[in-house]
Amino acid sequence: MASVIIQEFIQALDEEIEAIKRGKGGSIVKIFNGRFLREISGLFVYIFNLENFLVALEESPAEIEIRGSRYPAQVLLTQGLEVEIGIEHFSGQFISEAKLQTNLWYLLELLKKKYAECQSSPVKVDFHLSEILFSGQQVNSEPPSQAEIRYSIGADPPNEAQKQAIEASFSSELSVIWGPPGTGKTKTIAEAIEAHLNAGRRVLLVSHANNAVDEALEDVAKHLKATPFYQEGKLVRLGKPQEEHLKRLEREYELVLLDRIAEKLGESLAKEKNTLESQKRQIENTLASFESTFRALHTVKILSKELHGLNLSISESARQLTAAQNELKRLEESQRGNREKLVKAHSAGTLKRLFGGFDPERIQRDIDLTSVSIDSKARLVKEMYTRLNELQHSRQVKEDEANAARREAELLLRNMGISVDELEYKKKESEYKKDIIQTRITEINRQLDEIQSKILSEAKLVATTLTKTFVAKQFPDVPFDVLVLDEASMAPLPHLYWAAGHCRKFATIVGDFLQLPPICLANDKPMAKKWLGRSIFNVISICSVEEAKRDTRVKLLDTQYRMAPDIADISNRFFYGGILKNAPCTLSKRISNDGVAESSLVLIETAAMNPWCSRLSTGGRFNLYNAILCATLAKHIIQHTPDGRIGILTPYRSQARLINKIAKDWGLLDRLNISTVHLFQGGEEPIIIFDTVEGAGTKVAPMLDDTKHDSDARLVLNVALTRAKSRLYLVGHTKHLLSDLHPDSALSRITRHFQREAETLESETLVDNYFTTDFEKWAEALLSVEAPTREPVSGDLFTEHNFWARLFQDLKTVKERLIILSPFLSIRRSSMFMDYFRAMIMRGVEIRIYTRPVNQQVGEMANQADVVIRQLRNISANVIEHRSMHQKVAILDNAITWEGSLNILSHRDTGEHMRRFEGASAIEEIIRNLDLDEENAVGTQTSEKCPGSKRLPNCNGSLVVRTKFNRKFLGCSNYPKCDYTRRMDGSNRERKQ
Repeated sequence: MASVIIQEFIQALDEEIEAIKRGKGGSIVKIFNGRFLREISGLFVYIFNLENFLVALEESPAEIEIRGSRYPAQVLLTQGLEVEIGIEHFSGQFISEAKLQTNLWYLLELLKKKYAECQSSPVKVDFHLSEILFSGQQVNSEPPSQAEIRYSIGADPPNEAQKQAIEASFSSELSVIWGPPGTGKTKTIAEAIEAHLNAGRRVLLVSHANNAVDEALEDVAKHLKATPFYQEGKLVRLGKPQEEHLKRLEREYELVLLDRIAEKLGESLAKEKNTLESQKRQIENTLASFESTFRALHTVKILSKELHGLNLSISESARQLTAAQNELKRLEESQRGNREKLVKAHSAGTLKRLFGGFDPERIQRDIDLTSVSIDSKARLVKEMYTRLNELQHSRQVKEDEANAARREAELLLRNMGISVDELEYKKKESEYKKDIIQTRITEINRQLDEIQSKILSEAKLVATTLTKTFVAKQFPDVPFDVLVLDEASMAPLPHLYWAAGHCRKFATIVGDFLQLPPICLANDKPMAKKWLGRSIFNVISICSVEEAKRDTRVKLLDTQYRMAPDIADISNRFFYGGILKNAPCTLSKRISNDGVAESSLVLIETAAMNPWCSRLSTGGRFNLYNAILCATLAKHIIQHTPDGRIGILTPYRSQARLINKIAKDWGLLDRLNISTVHLFQGGEEPIIIFDTVEGAGTKVAPMLDDTKHDSDARLVLNVALTRAKSRLYLVGHTKHLLSDLHPDSALSRITRHFQREAETLESETLVDNYFTTDFEKWAEALLSVEAPTREPVSGDLFTEHNFWARLFQDLKTVKERLIILSPFLSIRRSSMFMDYFRAMIMRGVEIRIYTRPVNQQVGEMANQADVVIRQLRNISANVIEHRSMHQKVAILDNAITWEGSLNILSHRDTGEHMRRFEGASAIEEIIRNLDLDEENAVGTQTSEKCPGSKRLPNCNGSLVVRTKFNRKFLGCSNYPKCDYTRRMDGSNRERKQ
């Protein structure tokens, strides 16, 4: 079985690697606000904020560019839009900005290589336990007489379900601890591990993420701190813990940290290393103090060399000028002789001319040729003279620079009290000492590494990530007795199989099959889908509540301790079939008014605003109104709660990124944890805002609709709704959700539950809305070309929430660019803007109008759109016809955005609303999401007519930019009636899209 599975793993990894490479095999992301945290295991650890979500496995290799220099690095941890990076170079306490390049397929390639070596090498990994785990076969429990179960009870004893899970882990070769959110699985893991350790078994504790490993290890250390296991350094963390956990471990349980254990065992070596590193830093500081002087001396040397070159050039130019002047003088003397001979020739008789060599024609030719030579030489002399003057001027400038540099170097040397020769000697001496010290540090590190290897080989518990089991050179060869896997649903199967191959007797799988599985990019490939797109629960056929209840391998943890009861009851009702209980302590999880609401469940209803949901050309979705709403909601809560973080979750990266940009503009990031549901799995916060994003303009995506084939909607929703401990906000357009979803779908049922049970707030109570009435009144008062800074004619014009008043005032501030997205155009409305637009264009303002093509409009609206588009183009406005657009947006100088339900350039405004906000980062994200700065954006209708196809020869449609498989092409606007397509490079073809 093992050889077959391994071959399939290799194929699956190949398919995934190929899929990643098709997407360029890595990513370059901008990171900023880097803060130095610590040095650990030879890496300088920094935490950065991210511009975009980083798709990289923890412990992936990377390269970072800082101030133009590149250094090897490692991605240690990603959490939302923050990333911890270990760099092999210290770059100061703060790094304002950098670029990070990751290699997404490196770790998969390494694991594939490991499996290939197992097939070809005589040294085989024993995959016996892996086969038991992946076959899911039932095996007999170990006879109780052979090992007695013992673990400490403590002040907080395990409940009955936890006891049964601990006993199953202890006695069964394969046990599954089913731990729904908040049911104390980490505590159960710790006590099960203690039982195994007390029986003399070595344990390997693994998870896909550092955070899960750290949480479990903390509980183990807490239970065993007073025992020899901890005191003798037998509980070991391999790898760098997440920063928050690392601080706690250093403070309370430092003897689980490999570096600290090694320092204790090699105390004299560690002291010597610390002393040497201190000496090395002093030497580096001394060398750094020399640096400015050496730079000044180097500048003097360079300038002197350049000055020497200039002097040589001047000498050579002077020589050439003298030679050219002498040659010119010779030519002029020759010319004078020729002219005298010509006079004599003209006065001489025939015989004298014949016998005296006085041929007038020949002499005249000589004169003409010499004149040309004289003119040419005179020009050359003039040019050489000019060149010589330029060189002499350059020499003077260079002499001044060299003298200034020399004075600076002399001043620096005087301040240091040494000569140049002494400085050179000190530098060489310091570098020699530094090399000696570094050599000794390297030797000490080698000895400490040997100590660390010995520590790991003798450890009773090693806690690490699945990745480290095949990446870390220090990972012990000595096999373990027990494998404990936490967060099992997210564990990639090839990684898990490899880790289990290093264990011999027992495997305990801990997790929840109702959480999200690993992400697989090559999901259309058979082996990748089979082995990278599924979880271990799929492999062992535990995928539903009923299957789990029937399975004797499964032990359910049935009491939740994390969430307020109202929050926990949602997942219990809709996903867990009512099998979970709330611990009495959960009653205290309820919190008081946070400035917005008082209940544990809060529905933020957006139906009255009917916000638009946009689909990106790459497949993601975003909803600008919802993004502003979530940021505004968080801002209100932050103003009323002095501490604690708020989580904002969304199914879509593009929406999370937009909310993050708004929060950044508003200065809220320190208090927010903004993430996708997938990336937040395993996390928790007291308050969670879950943005469903969906709205008018799109059907509810399969990601949130569990009635669709292969949908993970139930898992996405379960994760999202179980992250909050005290208060859960659901942001949604319930009318849209309920009308688009099947009544039996999970989200539809959850939405109805919130309508019944939650405190409901209308979104307009949080986000300001501007009412769009009295256009003509405002236009006449404020669209004044002649007086662009004129104030409104009367004080009553500028009411607090009148859109036109504020928009026209904003228009007067535009200096560079105005972008308007108005799907429909009317002559009456647009004509009011035309003169003002013309004046703006004359001031150098770029005006760009996005609207629907005329052929996508009907009747009188089509006629009016045609007229307005021609008028706008006549005044040099850039009109872009974009098919099926619905967004109503105005962007002013990338500084102000208006968004809402009003077509700004058409006449229908009754009952519409608009929202205004400022923030450069958020507006850049909006422009990016809407492809407003992209040439040939998907959906753009060109002016070119379709020549027709076999299906529709006389088509006369327009060519539209479309995309398929991430490649753009031109297709007919009459598709599917006409299937004409053409590559963007101009070559024609006909095909079905």
